[in-house]
Order: sequence, then C-alpha cells, then structure tokens
Amino acid sequence: MTGHHYLTSYRRGVASTSPMPEPALLESAVRRTGAPLCVGIDPVRNRLPAGDDLQVVRDFGLRLVDQLAELVPAVKIQSACYERFGPAGMKVRDELASHANNAGLIVVLDAKRGDIGVSSEHYAASAFARPAAPAHWITISPYLGADGMQPFLEQGAAFALVRTSNPGGTALQTLQLNDGRTVAHAVADMVHELGEAHLDDECHWSRLGAVVGATHATEIAELRARMPKQWFLMPGVGAQGGSASDVAEAFVGGMGVLVNASRSIIYADDPVQAAQALIQSLREVSSL
Repeated sequence: MTGHHYLTSYRRGVASTSPMPEPALLESAVRRTGAPLCVGIDPVRNRLPAGDDLQVVRDFGLRLVDQLAELVPAVKIQSACYERFGPAGMKVRDELASHANNAGLIVVLDAKRGDIGVSSEHYAASAFARPAAPAHWITISPYLGADGMQPFLEQGAAFALVRTSNPGGTALQTLQLNDGRTVAHAVADMVHELGEAHLDDECHWSRLGAVVGATHATEIAELRARMPKQWFLMPGVGAQGGSASDVAEAFVGGMGVLVNASRSIIYADDPVQAAQALIQSLREVSSL
C-alpha cells in the first residue's frame, strides 16, 4: 500500500479515483469543517444504558458518528473498548470505523501499537490493509525506536506517543538525559527525524504525527519547535482539565493540531452542543 486514501473521506459521499495522502486529507478536513477537533469514541460500559453489552456499545458509537459527522473532521476509536469483547467486538469496531469513513470522517485507530519491525508490519496491516479496517491514522508507541515505527508509515499514517496527558507519564517522560534533553524531547527529535522521510508532497506535514497532551501547556512550545512538521493529536482538553487556550502554541498557521475530546463530549447530555462549544473555543485560539 502507498499510504493514500481515496476521497470518500474527503468529500462527503462522493467517491473519487484520485488518492490523497493522509496529512493532506486531514488538513482539508480541518479546513472544511473549521474544527480542529477529534471526538474520541471510548465507550465505558457502566456509563451506557442497560441492555446487551456489545449491542449497546455498537449503537452508542454509530449514533455518535451520525450526530457529529457534519461538525468535526475526525473520530478516534479506542480499540481496547472493543477488543475486550473478542472477535465480535473487533467486528463492531470495524463496522464503526467503516461507518465513520463513509460519513466523511478521518478515522484514527487508538491502538498504541509498537513492536520490532516485522511484528509492526503485521500490526500496520491489521489497521490499514484489510478492507474491513478503514483507518487513516493509528496511534503507536515509539519505545522500540524508528524501525518499530517505520512499517506503519509505509502503509498509512501514525501518531507516536511523545508527551502523554496521563499524570503517570510524567515520571518517565520528564527524566533528564545526559545531554540535557528530557526523554520526551529525545522522542520528539526521533519523531521529527523519521518524519522527514515521510513528508506529504501536497503539504508540508509528515505522515508521522505526535501525541502531545494538552495538560502540559508549558511544554507545548518547546515540543512544537522540535516537531515543526508533525500533526499534534492532543488529548487532555475537557475531562482531564486542559482547555482550548492551553493548546494555542501548538498551531502553525491555524493548522497542525487535532484536539481530542472524549468524555466531555460523548457522555454530555447533548454531545452536539458540547462539541459546538469546544469548536468555538478552538476557533478563537487557532484563528480558523
């Protein structure tokens, strides 16, 4: 595979024979919607209505896509929420990804894969090569180094974990190395270097992006300086305490940022209203 997806995800409901690389596809979707927002579909069973577990999870995800497809450019599907149900859950996950894709949404598979090169090839094929798994991007772990990330970039696009939003990540990611950099800075430099070989010909962005938590606002400018050509997938706004103003320094000309919000939107009394409110706040800080 070349890592290109067709424009069924670019122009809603209109197929095209001209492939568009993932970074350009993402930029076009953000510009079209004016919303640098990705909604995370992370269904937790005890927060959903009564009924058959998997059926309730299935209906919840499909309904969210139908509600939000005209508002946002992307959804992030948390694979673990479906994998726990075994093969039937994986089938539901793939159905959701296909439904989102057909609705014109960029699909980010949140699976945080990462292994030696040959194993990563299999993980990448699972995300990108099967007709039933129409993901555009996948989240990956950079811990095994560049050769563990490379296979994902040959088949699609990926967001590497650089500075995560969870409190526990700080203990490792802020450790200082002998050269004065932190672990997160070293990972950011590796992501930038590898990403240079995977720049989109249609725009200046790389097919290798970075996960950077909005909960670390004071670190964002430094990470952007180290990764000027990476799309940032930014969790932490909303339920984790981050705000739209915290991500302002990550934008490059209004682009390059995809804020992820999950609980604050999907469990809101009115998900559409919650998404609209966050979109307005993000437009103010991004100049979109």
